[in-house]
Amino acid sequence: MPSSYEPVVKVSTPLPKGYVFVPKGNVYITGSCRRQTLAAGDKVFAVINHKRQSIGIRVPRAIHAQVVQDERASRADRASAVQKRDATLEKQFRDAVLRQFPQTPAASLPLVVKRAMLKGSRRVGRTGSLDIETKATLAVRAHIRHAHTGYDDMLRTKTHTKGKGSRCGTCQDQRGGCALGW
Repeated sequence: MPSSYEPVVKVSTPLPKGYVFVPKGNVYITGSCRRQTLAAGDKVFAVINHKRQSIGIRVPRAIHAQVVQDERASRADRASAVQKRDATLEKQFRDAVLRQFPQTPAASLPLVVKRAMLKGSRRVGRTGSLDIETKATLAVRAHIRHAHTGYDDMLRTKTHTKGKGSRCGTCQDQRGGCALGW
């Protein structure tokens, strides 16, 4: 996120006096270092590699040391907050599935929720661009397609595009709903 406050420098450029390199990876540390450095009126240097890819930032040593200390002190609280937020999202998702598909088998519900809500998977349950009801519908349809039909076998025997285009009548009724009684 280089800006006018962040001159872009190559990794081979010597560090300014009193500055340290902060690699990308820990969003809390890089974000806090960036905010606190700008708030102090100092410059944040965006660092790029030989391929012009951003690899980190350079910030004042004192600010980095304070941010690292704050990160360690707040790590458990932040992890707890994330778990609480994830549990709330999973409960909302589970409730949405049950509202739309009240006869969902008890054994299938945790499988649908777990698979759709897997963090970092880019699956439908984690997207922010769809409402919860749509996400639940898409997740159930995907579960039925993969777990209760021959869809995966069909994909293995056909090319991907032919398999995707084929309709499997066991997972949809005439309204586009679930024919398994969910």
